Amino acid sequence: MIVMGSCEQCGDLWNWLAIYRDGEQLPECTGTGTHHVFADIDLDRLESLAWIPIQAGLPQVVVVLSEPTMRPILFRRRQVELNMATETMGARQTIHCLGWQKNLGDGCNVESFTFLFEDGSLLTSPDRNAV
Repeated sequence: MIVMGSCEQCGDLWNWLAIYRDGEQLPECTGTGTHHVFADIDLDRLESLAWIPIQAGLPQVVVVLSEPTMRPILFRRRQVELNMATETMGARQTIHCLGWQKNLGDGCNVESFTFLFEDGSLLTSPDRNAV
């Protein structure tokens, strides 16, 4: 299990970690307030990408790019409940997603998505819009 530091600016339950073939790592948060974005990841050197939990008891999810045609997929889906009658915001939830996409030899495109929920549960689906 990989353990990462986080800073006071990190409000999500997971931070991503890019792991390169030469062993170098690029964390989303350095623990000092410096943050990287997905565009900072060198996809040509990438071996695997992971969601690392910030708090104990949550799962760690890793996708290994085992074939040259595989490309990582990483995003957060944020949900906010709005009450139009009272003009207030209610519950907030962030769903983290890690997956991959690749083209098969016959020209077909396949994708896999693993969604991580705040209670630690997971859903794996071929559908980007499963949640």
